[in-house]
Amino acid sequence: MITVKILDKEYPIAYTIEAQTKFTEKAGSLKKAPTVLSNDPAFALAVMIQAAIHREAVMAKVESRNAEAYHAISENDLNAILLPGDMPEITKTMVKAMNEGYKTDVEVAPEKNGKKKAATPSE
Repeated sequence: MITVKILDKEYPIAYTIEAQTKFTEKAGSLKKAPTVLSNDPAFALAVMIQAAIHREAVMAKVESRNAEAYHAISENDLNAILLPGDMPEITKTMVKAMNEGYKTDVEVAPEKNGKKKAATPSE
């Protein structure tokens, strides 16, 4: 789980479909969604925190376990407490979470001669 530290407290963040949808709505298109990070970082961070909390709650429900207790922090509160100097490190972590959200695991089967076969979209 990727986290950011705000006022000495760890908050989980995730870039889920839910977060991507909110970024897209804010930016006006999916192609422009990543610009939300630089144009409205407190909004982006609040969305990613809420997405991580929601994801954890749903995963816990599916796995029949108790969800970890996290509390969201609002965009307004983030705007009030974050300093411009806090943002470079937080932004790096948000980009890491976005990259993690887009990451795919593709298993490639070896060919008979022992070489790895290239993955194709149809596999």
